[in-house]
Amino acid sequence: MKKDQNQVKVRFQPECKKWIERQSRDQERSQTWIINDLVRKAIQNEGQVS
Repeated sequence: MKKDQNQVKVRFQPECKKWIERQSRDQERSQTWIINDLVRKAIQNEGQVS
């Protein structure tokens, strides 16, 4: 893990965890990448809504 990254523990509801696992498999990306991508997109969208 890079030193400029923070690690957190997160609990997901079973259906959310299954969705993340499925996206990870389908996109051939890590579950961490999927979650970070979702958060980045949410941050971008938040800035666009005024």
